[in-house]
Amino acid sequence: MDDREEHETHESYVMVQFSRRQGNPGRLFGSSLRYHESYVTLKVARAERVHSLGYDKYHAGSRGDVVEVDLSAAQFAELLTTMNVGSGVPATLRYVNGQKVADPPDVALEVEKVREGFKQDMGKLAAKCKDDIREVEELLGKKSFTQSDREVILKKFRKVMMEVESNTPFMLSQFEEATEKVVQHAKAEVDAFVSHNVMAEGLRSLKERAEAEAGAPQLLPKKEEA
Repeated sequence: MDDREEHETHESYVMVQFSRRQGNPGRLFGSSLRYHESYVTLKVARAERVHSLGYDKYHAGSRGDVVEVDLSAAQFAELLTTMNVGSGVPATLRYVNGQKVADPPDVALEVEKVREGFKQDMGKLAAKCKDDIREVEELLGKKSFTQSDREVILKKFRKVMMEVESNTPFMLSQFEEATEKVVQHAKAEVDAFVSHNVMAEGLRSLKERAEAEAGAPQLLPKKEEA
C-alpha cells in the first residue's frame, strides 16, 4: 500500500468552526448586556488537504489566521434563525489574518442611553415648569386679572400637557423596548449556560459509566449440569 502523503493548499481552502466558550469575553458589539457568562466563537482558518493511506484529511491553520469572530448567545441564536433578514447580526471581530483587533470601546448600552435621554428630557421639562410657575405666580399676583392673562396661563398648561401626553409615552416605549432586549439576551445567556453544563455533565456521566463497565469483572456463564 502506498503510504506517501500528498499535501495540497489553495487560497480558497478554509476550515470553518463554531466553538462555545465559557467565561466573560468583555464587551461584545451590539449586545444588550455588559457581561456574559459564555459566548460563541466563529473561526475561519486556512486549510490544508492531506491525502494519506487512501483517504483525505483536512487540517486548519493557526488561531484566527483568516478571521475570528465572537458572538453572544443571543446573537448566535439570531444568526441561525434569521437568515436573509436585514444586513445580518452584530458580532465582535477578534482576529484578521492572524492579527489581533482592538477590543470594542466601552460605550453606553442602548438601555442606558434611553434612560439617560429620558432623564435629561424630564430635567428640561422640570426646569421649564419652574419658569412657567414663576410667570403664573406673577400673573396671579396682579391686582387686575385680564383675559389675556388667563390665555397665557392656559397656554403654558397646554404645553406641559402636550409634553406629558406625547413625548413622555414615546420615551417610555423606547425604554421598554430596550429593557425587553436586555431580558431576551439575558435569558439566552442563561439558557446557553444551563444547556452547556447539562450536556457537559451528561457526557461526564456517560464516560464514567463506560469506564466503570469496562473495568468491571466479566462473569462467565454457568455450565449446565449433565
